[in-house]
Amino acid sequence: MSHKVTCIICPKSCIIETKIIGNEIITLGEGCNRGKKYAITEVTDPRRIFTSTVLIGGSDLRVVPVRTTKPIRKNDWKKAKKIIEKLKLNAPVDFGKIIISDFLEQGINLIVTREVMKDNNF
Repeated sequence: MSHKVTCIICPKSCIIETKIIGNEIITLGEGCNRGKKYAITEVTDPRRIFTSTVLIGGSDLRVVPVRTTKPIRKNDWKKAKKIIEKLKLNAPVDFGKIIISDFLEQGINLIVTREVMKDNNF
């Protein structure tokens, strides 16, 4: 099986071809060892920073942006979305506030990425 991966580690954007032969992953086209590691990870365990929004009350905003502090597995995104759909915060919230510690994996937190002040009209 063969995959092509565009490396995003540096501005060179190497196109790396990966081939799985038995239990070994062969890479072709990488410009450095970091690119090789990235391509292997992208094929075996692709991860991304998860970003979304969470409902918030007590503010003139309806939602507040959130993200994970580290990349999570792409296969876990549906599970992550189901979890945050059930959340509702109350203003005020500070930038960087941890909403959920160890979100889906130990050491990965879900945090707020915008300060939201309380609206006294609510």
